[in-house]
Amino acid sequence: MQLILGSEKCGYNYGGKIVEFLVKQINPNINVIVQDCHSSDVIISSHFFTIYPCDTLNKVKKNYIYFTGESYDPPFSQFHDKYIMISTFISDEPNRIYCPYFLLSPYLYLCRKYINNERPYLLAYCNSNPVKEREDLFNIFVEKTSFNECHSFGSCKGKYPATNIGKLIGTWESKEIIDKYKDYKFVIAMENKKKDGYVTEKILNAFYSGAIPIYWGSSNIKEFFNEKAFINVDDFESFEKCVEYVINLTNEQIQLMANEPIYNPDNDIVNLFNDDFNSQGNKTLCRYLEILKTILPSHI
Repeated sequence: MQLILGSEKCGYNYGGKIVEFLVKQINPNINVIVQDCHSSDVIISSHFFTIYPCDTLNKVKKNYIYFTGESYDPPFSQFHDKYIMISTFISDEPNRIYCPYFLLSPYLYLCRKYINNERPYLLAYCNSNPVKEREDLFNIFVEKTSFNECHSFGSCKGKYPATNIGKLIGTWESKEIIDKYKDYKFVIAMENKKKDGYVTEKILNAFYSGAIPIYWGSSNIKEFFNEKAFINVDDFESFEKCVEYVINLTNEQIQLMANEPIYNPDNDIVNLFNDDFNSQGNKTLCRYLEILKTILPSHI
């Protein structure tokens, strides 16, 4: 028995892991095959055009799974029949499967790689997109401490280029960023924008390195992660108050925070890929499977 998936606009590259996992939960004996769109049972589509040129896009009626790894929906195909959306942000639409992007991190469910308490520097900042809120927070940290304690590694460096000590090579999932963060007590782990449910890999990169994330973004972040293990900027009246709190923490307080459990262990979505948890009954996973079944062939 097999399910043939088509990939449009890098859909399989980004959403394939989730779709295959969910299909196997429905029927573990299904063999999932990726072929061209016209011979497929279902098409996974996303935002991008970097792999499939326009002349190979689907042009017949098919059922679709749209995947968005961004804070907005991908464009719809004029050829979709029935469809569902795997969304990395929260929406009230009934045909959506909410799967925050951090669940795709290679560091999901792993313990901290580095647990060293002797970290020589205060703050790491590694971003290439100059989001005002991130730049503002970094500037305040530099102004209240020094260039020697706060370092930047990407294109973004606030108003202080002297903080940049070399651009890191690699992608968001590369080990280089983890190995660099291990020398810092805190890491700026702020999203590109505020969007309910939009939680990316940034917070897990910080956690895995053993640093304490300084988070700004989704309002539901505490549903997933232990609030004692990270700094939530939105808990403070202003960025200045947040920075003052961080720089006045004692070494003992920092170590206690760095040793806290990372996750809220009973959250269904956090445990979406956790087989041990799901064997006990994950109600959210069961609901997602029912949504997926609406666009799968009857033989699945």
